[in-house]
Order: sequence, then structure tokens, then C-alpha cells
Amino acid sequence: MANGSFEEIINFAKEKEQEAVDFYTDLAGKTEAENIKDALLEMAGQEARHKQALEDMSLEVFKGSEPPREIEDLKLATTMPELEPRPDMTYQEILTVSIKREEGAEKLYKHMAAVASDDLQKQVLERLSAEELNHRNILEKEYDDRVNQEN
Repeated sequence: MANGSFEEIINFAKEKEQEAVDFYTDLAGKTEAENIKDALLEMAGQEARHKQALEDMSLEVFKGSEPPREIEDLKLATTMPELEPRPDMTYQEILTVSIKREEGAEKLYKHMAAVASDDLQKQVLERLSAEELNHRNILEKEYDDRVNQEN
């Protein structure tokens, strides 16, 4: 995919965002805790907005644009276990699953950028990787604020 056209890369990213929407929506449907269900539906909504942003994107957005801004990597994901989603997850577990999911997407785009065949593809994929890092960063801050502060 890294050697695909701009449109193929964007379509691939849109598919990944839709998978995330479906993942969070499905998980929300499996939990009975309203606060957790609301948090999962908010995450699904964020992913749907990311997909919409990709749908609105054109090649012109990337040509000559600034590189993505530097985003601090809190590195919480590296210490978190891989968890299988289940209906009775706690908020901490949901954040953990979400953080690990965003980490996986970030690494995928970063790898694709590293093997991209031209500068524009590399730029698009690096920006997508930075977006996923930003999503993870938001979730890690929430984890740090809500979970680490409680312990």
C-alpha cells in the first residue's frame, strides 16, 4: 500500500478509520455501563470525524504543506498490556485497548512512510502517522489524568 497512489493511500486510511468506528460502536453495544458506553460512542464519533476529514482531503492539501507538528509521545502505550475487548470492561481497560489500537495505527503508517516510493506518499503517510500519535496522546493524557491520578 505504501507504493500506492495518493487516492489508494487515502482510501486505505478511510477504511482503517471506518474499522475504528465499527470497533468502538460494537464495543459500546456490548457494555451496559452508560458512562463507558458514552465514552466509546464519543471515540467512535472522533474516528468518524477523522474519516470525514480524509474524505474531504485532496492532493492539494499536501503539496507544499508544512510537515506535521511535533507531538510529544507520552510512551504509556509501551507499558500497557494487549487486552481483548469484552463487554464488562472498566474505563481503564477501554482506554488501554483504545491506546493500543491507536499505537498500532500510528506504527502502521510510520512503517508505510518508511517504505514509500516517493516524497508525496511519504509526506501523506507521515501526516497520518502523526494524526494517530495525536489520537493516542489524547487518550494517554486521559489515562494519566483519570487512572494514574486515582492510583
